Amino acid sequence: MQLTMNQLAVIAFLLVLVTAIFARLFHSLRIRLKASEKNRQELFDMVRQKDVQYSRILQDKQKRSGFYSNLIDKLPFRTSEMITQEDPRKLAKVLVDSIVDLFDPTQVVFFTAIPEEKQLVLTDGFSTEPSKFGKRYDYGKGRPGVVAQKGITMTTFDFLNESTMVKRRIREYQSSECQMDILSPLLKDGRLLGIIGMKRIGQDISPDEKRVFRMVADMAANAFAFSYLLARYKKMAHRDGLTGLVNRKSFMTLFAHQLMQASIGGDELSVFMFDLDNFKIYNDRNGHLEGDTLLKTISKIVQKNIRTHDVAARYGGEEFIVLFPGLSRTKAYRVSEFLRKTIENHPFPHREGQPLGMVSISGGVSSFPEDGDTVHDLISAADQRLYIAKNKGRNRIMLSTM
Repeated sequence: MQLTMNQLAVIAFLLVLVTAIFARLFHSLRIRLKASEKNRQELFDMVRQKDVQYSRILQDKQKRSGFYSNLIDKLPFRTSEMITQEDPRKLAKVLVDSIVDLFDPTQVVFFTAIPEEKQLVLTDGFSTEPSKFGKRYDYGKGRPGVVAQKGITMTTFDFLNESTMVKRRIREYQSSECQMDILSPLLKDGRLLGIIGMKRIGQDISPDEKRVFRMVADMAANAFAFSYLLARYKKMAHRDGLTGLVNRKSFMTLFAHQLMQASIGGDELSVFMFDLDNFKIYNDRNGHLEGDTLLKTISKIVQKNIRTHDVAARYGGEEFIVLFPGLSRTKAYRVSEFLRKTIENHPFPHREGQPLGMVSISGGVSSFPEDGDTVHDLISAADQRLYIAKNKGRNRIMLSTM
């Protein structure tokens, strides 16, 4: 059977139509397949991202668990070590070691505060150049100085969120000891005692670690405050309660030590003993409170006019003694005479009522090796000359018994 031209034309049209329909269906299917592939990729990426997030959360939890486990194991010992350390200098080392033990840092620094001068002194550290110990830093400059000024614990995140002006001050100190990731002040009753800081490469400081770091700093502040108080009490035990000078017992110990050193080294050493002329009359006329004030003022005059390594002591009652390491008898006499004149010219209250019309002293000077080689001999020689000075009319210093 032969097809007519019209029939052929219809069949051709149908084939074209079917081809077009299949082409559209194929195109639509391909678009859907691509979309489905994209969705599958997006789903895969989302799952992978969630897996990374969950892994990080799990790792963080494991780290936190390990951190707290380490804290529970070591903090009680470290706390006990801090609160039982009586020496502030050793306490700084204990604090640095505690930070190393608890936080595993790459570097630790400890600054001692000098509030009167608004400065910090680098005192101790871990992985810190020893040559930098003793270096000073101003409050308000560098990260440590900003923490000292603000009085709060700060991390790198906190420093980065400071104002432009504060950031400018932070950049004034760029040395490694000033680039800590966290710094915390040691505060006791509002007074800054120091700054503790640490750096840790490759691991940010978590909020939990910041809280614990601040807690350790607070404990250290209490320990430092106690050690300073204890040191002050120990110092007071060697001092006369009224005048603040070294007491007699401590003076004798210091004298024996200095005399031994002078003997070994072949050095000179002198001692000046004096008492207040007519002190009983001053006390009886003006009262014991005025008498105490006079003794305290005399002590201040002596302390102000001797060298830092000389030792002044209240020997008993109105009697005083001064040790001059390294001074010959002639030089010791000059210093003693200067003290006598200074006291003679000082405008003490009620001075006019004294027998000499002034507050005055009488004393004697003895020296090693001329006047003896024992503490007893030297004090006896000075004491003997003191009484000769009194017998000669008071208000004078004697170098000999003549």
